[in-house]
Amino acid sequence: MDKLFKPERIPRSDAEREEIILRTKKIVYDEKADLVSLKASVSNLEAAIEYTKAGPKRDPISEDVKMLVWVRDGGACVRCGSKEKLHFDHIIPVDKGGSNDEANIQILCQTCNLKKSDKIGIL
Repeated sequence: MDKLFKPERIPRSDAEREEIILRTKKIVYDEKADLVSLKASVSNLEAAIEYTKAGPKRDPISEDVKMLVWVRDGGACVRCGSKEKLHFDHIIPVDKGGSNDEANIQILCQTCNLKKSDKIGIL
């Protein structure tokens, strides 16, 4: 790693010597800054990988709640009435503070659930 400024000739003036010193310092400081940035990037990537592996912990909807919601919603999508490809949907998404209580769960078909996405609300 030979990145230091090497003049072709011996510096003839104080200004040339000062330029060599300043260029050398800049290279060293830039390398240190790059190393700090690289360490931060790697640390962030490792944290993201670890988070992905562990993932957010979320309790599943209990079978009792599913049964209550199924009966309440008539085993059909509350929006369009479909009885195909049904999902148990959180009215208020868990990541926005929603719970797994039956009051926060509704049945939606796959199409309606995808349209709702992570929005809050009963369709």
